[in-house]
Amino acid sequence: WVNFKVWTTTETTFNLFRDSTPTWEEKLQQFQELEETTYVSALSRLEEYATNPLLKRLFSSDSIQDVLEPGNLIIVNASNAQIGTKASFLMIAGWIYKLWYSALIRAAMRKKRIPVLTVIDEFEVVSDLSVLEIILSQARKFGMHLVLSHQHTDQVKNLLKSIFSNTAVKVLMRTAGDDAENLSSVDPSFSREIEKILPKLEPGEAVMFVMPRKQGDPATPFK
Repeated sequence: WVNFKVWTTTETTFNLFRDSTPTWEEKLQQFQELEETTYVSALSRLEEYATNPLLKRLFSSDSIQDVLEPGNLIIVNASNAQIGTKASFLMIAGWIYKLWYSALIRAAMRKKRIPVLTVIDEFEVVSDLSVLEIILSQARKFGMHLVLSHQHTDQVKNLLKSIFSNTAVKVLMRTAGDDAENLSSVDPSFSREIEKILPKLEPGEAVMFVMPRKQGDPATPFK
């Protein structure tokens, strides 16, 4: 359901993924050992891509070519109220995979890595995607940058450690209770101060943490 005919042949794409993914052979072996019922289950989840007119049009080979070209601005409205919960999830997930694998192929083909900024509002909708943890840890070297917005830590608890470790800029707005405690661990040196100030922030105020570019540079949260 992610089509790469724009750049290369199927055989070349296979080789690119195999060479760029350290666990490719292991994953391929696991895939080959799956039970037939597992295939049926997986295909049923992808059925929406083949039957939903909006998703078919959006993810056809003719509608999303050259998404990484300079100057492109792509806005995707995946509101539950507009297209339904299932289609909303599949639309966001499809775009994430499309952008990520496009970035991998671009790097493997030694094309210029023009920065790609990906902004996902309410990203907890797709926080269960296993590829997100990979993207968080590797995206920067492929020229892909993420802005992830959510409301509370319980929505993304499976990714919280990876978010804290792999994001260079963190913006914390007013919150209290368990959220304030969880978010205070973003910087152990200032955890008490952060936990104390988060519940008292006014509208329009935030605590920002910026990771230093050079090792040894100070990293002080500021309001």
